[in-house]
Amino acid sequence: EDEIYSQVPDDISINDQFKRFIRERPSLHQSVLLYEPIWLNQLISDMKEAGLKFRKEQLVNFLHKECITFRFEDRNAKKSPRKISKKSPKKAPKKSPKKSTKK
Repeated sequence: EDEIYSQVPDDISINDQFKRFIRERPSLHQSVLLYEPIWLNQLISDMKEAGLKFRKEQLVNFLHKECITFRFEDRNAKKSPRKISKKSPKKAPKKSPKKSTKK
């Protein structure tokens, strides 16, 4: 009987499932070991695709606990780029002219 490797028995804790998922994927495991940031949304979709059932908060808590570096998707990337206004350079404050004292 063929058993899908990503299916995990219910008696294994979610944190153990996360650890197993990472260890079974050499490139992901290497990124973790090298403290390279992992894209959280991609990791979530890969884990869900593999059959793991969890809440995002559970994964974030696990990553924090294990000191695994991760990144959120850039929220500004979907929005239209902001127009950067060109500001004129600040001028030096004007000095009041010195009063000449004639004697």
